[in-house]
Amino acid sequence: MEDIFNEDEFWKSLEQWISFYEIPLMVCEPLAPWGVSEEDREYYTLIRTLTEKKHHFQNELATLMREKNITKNSELYNSVNMSCALFGKIIKAKEGYVPDKETVFKLCIALHLTVKESEELLSYAGYSFNPDSKKDIIVKFFIENKKFDKAAQMKIDEFLDRYNERPLFSCN
Repeated sequence: MEDIFNEDEFWKSLEQWISFYEIPLMVCEPLAPWGVSEEDREYYTLIRTLTEKKHHFQNELATLMREKNITKNSELYNSVNMSCALFGKIIKAKEGYVPDKETVFKLCIALHLTVKESEELLSYAGYSFNPDSKKDIIVKFFIENKKFDKAAQMKIDEFLDRYNERPLFSCN
């Protein structure tokens, strides 16, 4: 059964909800007196989605570190020749900060992620594996084949160099 509000009750309820979630909302037209339209319900669903707690890159990285039983940050960043300063910037960054794609690749290798986990971590940073990118294809190949150690990292850089791409792990 569809809930029907009178207009005053609806606006009061909506204002309470908005103030609870502290979101700005601009409503241009009052609702029809017979209730909430289907279109308006869709907008409220959008608003609710936008106000839900966001899962930021740093949260996902911390979750993966716990899942992989990495207790020392240095274990992670040293395993892929990442500076402590860069890793600290990633972990302590303000909401919304994301590292560059190459750094995310390094984290995927350091965490020994599967392709699916790597795709998810990349997506939290706004990236994905690009099937037209030689670098992405090379990194994905090594992840698919579970090649994460220092020898594999050197091989990744060797392939990247062979295809005129900037290396990930050696200083260049």
